[in-house]
Amino acid sequence: MKDITFIKATEGPFNYNRSLDYNSPEFKKDIKIGIRTELLCKKNADVVVISFLLKYEKTKDLIFSYNVNAFYEVKEWKKILNEQTSENIKNLEEVEKMLEITIGYVRGSLAVQTKNTPIANLYLPILPIKDIQNNIVMHVDE
Repeated sequence: MKDITFIKATEGPFNYNRSLDYNSPEFKKDIKIGIRTELLCKKNADVVVISFLLKYEKTKDLIFSYNVNAFYEVKEWKKILNEQTSENIKNLEEVEKMLEITIGYVRGSLAVQTKNTPIANLYLPILPIKDIQNNIVMHVDE
């Protein structure tokens, strides 16, 4: 595996739906979690961004959405982009490691964002990294 350095993370605004009855015994039933991940990079750079969008929904109501962009430097990433197909790149162990770090960041940040709110007990469950990795959308800019 190539060396990976976490550079920084940026977070989108966090807002939650204040109109829902969070104290209802029915509230925690049938909550759906939506995830969208993107791998963003440039052909001539060793910087990779993992964009992670998380949505919690109840029936047709959005509970909250949250977006984190995690920036990494991956040694020889330019070379990898030139030598491998997008499908092969998506399945690299480097991408898996960046997803693990990003999800850990999101999990911790979500705990901070929801502290002292009615949704503080809505944790991010253990996620199947391989499934997320298989569905990651890759964008390479020139």
